[in-house]
Amino acid sequence: MKYTMFTATEIEPAIGLAPRTVEMLRREKVAPAPASGGGQGRIARWDFEGLCGFVMHRALYRVMGEIVPAARVARSLMGEIRAWRHGGIPFGFRDLALLSEIQDMGDAVRDESGELCQPLVFWAAWRRGLADDASPQSNDFVLVIADAEWVGATNPRGMRYAIGRDGAEVLPMLRYHYAGRGAAVEVERIDTEAEEALCLERIGNAETVSFLNLSLALRRTLVRIAEAREGNA
Repeated sequence: MKYTMFTATEIEPAIGLAPRTVEMLRREKVAPAPASGGGQGRIARWDFEGLCGFVMHRALYRVMGEIVPAARVARSLMGEIRAWRHGGIPFGFRDLALLSEIQDMGDAVRDESGELCQPLVFWAAWRRGLADDASPQSNDFVLVIADAEWVGATNPRGMRYAIGRDGAEVLPMLRYHYAGRGAAVEVERIDTEAEEALCLERIGNAETVSFLNLSLALRRTLVRIAEAREGNA
């Protein structure tokens, strides 16, 4: 369980992608960059942030219905998350106070360089019953997609908020344009206060809204990987 890098053969079944999907995304140059390998016959391996990128992609694919366009939007969203925080998607806990006990477990939750390792922290918490992969938690990171165009997020702790409809806290993220199968996808960043206000207005007045609980998806992915590794041990 100390092994904290992930291969395509682990990632695909854990997040529900068809076999060789990762290879296809790499050919299209829209896959998360591997942390090691991937060239001259070497097996590509992804770190935690790369795994988060695939989780993001799978969630968007369920909404957009197309593999490559969803991957392009996922790359842009992961870039926004990277600008706010280090370490990928927040994976959420029922009891954040008890999480500090997990982080103090020393080498058990640290990588070879001595840095706190997100997958090890999660697996330690999961084994203690602090990480629930069965249901949403109040501090989960949830994407909000309005009218298949405007993207915001709710409940990301430690990030900047704006107030949306009904007092809900929403973080404007980006806007994308996708006309459907065969069309190119265009992604626009939201940088100015005017753009943020427009995004919140469109989310608040949307006809259709999709909610993607990325924290829950990530927790389930990490549990599936842990169980698969234990079954193969």
